[in-house]
Amino acid sequence: PLDPFWASVGVHPTCEDPLAIQVKEELKALIGWAASTSPRSLQPTLGPSELGHPCDRRLAFKMAGTMTFNTKIDPLIAVIGTGFHSWMEQAILRFNETFKDDTLTPETRVHIDSLLSGTSDVYHKQLKAVIDFKTAGPDVLKKAPQEGPSRGYRTQAHLYGLGYENAGLEVQNVMIAYVPRSGLLKSIHVWREPYDPQVALDALARR
Repeated sequence: PLDPFWASVGVHPTCEDPLAIQVKEELKALIGWAASTSPRSLQPTLGPSELGHPCDRRLAFKMAGTMTFNTKIDPLIAVIGTGFHSWMEQAILRFNETFKDDTLTPETRVHIDSLLSGTSDVYHKQLKAVIDFKTAGPDVLKKAPQEGPSRGYRTQAHLYGLGYENAGLEVQNVMIAYVPRSGLLKSIHVWREPYDPQVALDALARR
């Protein structure tokens, strides 16, 4: 029984509030359900973000439509990343409208070949550059300036470059902007290299 001093609180000082626990579990279930049933999660075809993965077996399973077994991965990191991408798209659109500027083209569907298409985050007209956003934790932000992007991230950027070329736009640079999931704007790191269509063509040939 609660001491009369704590009666108005409703729970013991060292116990979690049962109503708070209920809401926590409901939020976990809702976020997990929404993430697992989103169009991105249900996409059956191989996308640009997967084509550069170093594991041939993983790619083959995806292309063959093999059932997924590792379904218990916590989706919150991906959800936060998706939210940031949506926010940036709206921010760029609002900036362009307010200042009558078209330097940055926000999310654009690009077609890389007859089997592969994807949504690129930004095309920078002045720099003729593809920019891809990656929300990152402290470990990635620490390694990225020295080690550069993973093979998958790098391949994805060049695949988008090929997609823009197919649409008639000139591409000279590919960039990845690492944005901290928990940090300050000064911690953003941008990686760049010259666009090389052969990187994209090699990925398509490997597929």
